Amino acid sequence: MPPDRVLQFIFEPGFSTAAAVTSVSGRGVGMDVVRTNIEAIGGTVDIHSVPGVGTTVRVHVPLTLAIMPALVVRCGTERFAIPQSAVGELVPVSRDRHGPRIEGLPEAPVMRVRGRLVPILFLDQFLGIRATTACRSEGTVVLVRVDDHEFGLVVDGMQSGADHFRCRDLLDAASLSTIVVKPIGALLAGLGLYSGATVLGDGGVVLILDLRGLLRAARLPPVDREPEAVVVPAAELADRYLVCGTPAGRRVAVPLADVVRLEKYSRQAVQVVGERTVVRRGDAFTPLADVDAILGRLAAATTDTVSVVVLDGDVGLSVGTILDVLAAESPLQPAAAAGVAGILSLGGVATEVVDIRAARRRALLEA
Repeated sequence: MPPDRVLQFIFEPGFSTAAAVTSVSGRGVGMDVVRTNIEAIGGTVDIHSVPGVGTTVRVHVPLTLAIMPALVVRCGTERFAIPQSAVGELVPVSRDRHGPRIEGLPEAPVMRVRGRLVPILFLDQFLGIRATTACRSEGTVVLVRVDDHEFGLVVDGMQSGADHFRCRDLLDAASLSTIVVKPIGALLAGLGLYSGATVLGDGGVVLILDLRGLLRAARLPPVDREPEAVVVPAAELADRYLVCGTPAGRRVAVPLADVVRLEKYSRQAVQVVGERTVVRRGDAFTPLADVDAILGRLAAATTDTVSVVVLDGDVGLSVGTILDVLAAESPLQPAAAAGVAGILSLGGVATEVVDIRAARRRALLEA
């Protein structure tokens, strides 16, 4: 488990640091009671701890306990309220492959927002409103921030249809509502997904989402939110590599600066047209190059899926498995093998670095 997830056990009922429970120790009011009472008034409490450094307990209590601004979103036939203080930005999902769109593997969707990858949660599918999401190609991503973490909620749209505003514009948009927070029953509160309810002007009852509860229940990776102004230097990216395994059992690396995204497809989705291998991505076909073929060694297909490393320039590399992202531990040493740019020590293991120019030529069948 990640450290942030382990710390959440402190808020579980019955948790104690006492070695043994006696009549005078291990029976006090625990942090579960603290969280329950703080969340009952619309606040939040969280713990951040660094071994050997210290522990920080953050308690956020709203200035006005009964009234707060919220963003009301549509998801299927339901409406939900998201506290405005947690909303960072609204990003419309684009069908254009060059615009904002949802990427990544089916079980771990992400969206690239100004150079950073943000984990995505399809609200309709997660809450059981629809069996399969209808928002992958059409919808709106609400980027929310919970403490030091950030993730995106994919919804059908806003209550007023204002789907293209950023946070600084939302104050002038009709999609923001000032709501009166009402308590919810024990059955709903026990789910840990809702912090309250409200009644809108049209008489509709809207549940208020507990973003921290969604983050825990969905087990989203606790990716630290980076400042938008921070840009990773090109020199730093040049020293980092995506390490992959090939079907033939070779360990190869691709410069991270050349990697655009990672995707996975069924083997049936990979098509051979003439002498070229392609895979359909959106409305276009992307040429693929098999890493083993680039290195001069062919291997029979052993799995039902293909992992694709999409390179800059809309060219893909088909590999066996994605292993890790590692920093180079030694200078690049030349190699006299076809399709190999050199050899590096990555994670203490000698690894062949794929020649990106050779990969592009292979995928595009250029001389």
